[in-house]
Amino acid sequence: MDKSFFTGRMQEIQADLIKFQAEKSKLELELMDDDVSPVVFEQVRELIHGFHQILTVAPFEQRKTLMHLFIKRITMDTSKKIETIELRFDETWIHTSPTLLSQ
Repeated sequence: MDKSFFTGRMQEIQADLIKFQAEKSKLELELMDDDVSPVVFEQVRELIHGFHQILTVAPFEQRKTLMHLFIKRITMDTSKKIETIELRFDETWIHTSPTLLSQ
């Protein structure tokens, strides 16, 4: 192996390093932008209970829309099994759920 091989390989590695550092910076910015605050268990339980009541009586299209609003992300493993379901919460939903139930 000659010096040109190692020089070329070193340049490739440095280019990869720059690319990965840029990706890392981008991901760090995304994490900082994600304004997440803890949710009280009772609020989550109340919200899920309210959604369950709505979903049992709502027509299919409404159920589909509600699920799209409620679920933020679903991750699956390589065998297509669900690993995690990330839910989207807004405290105002807790206060409006009784209104939704009465409709």
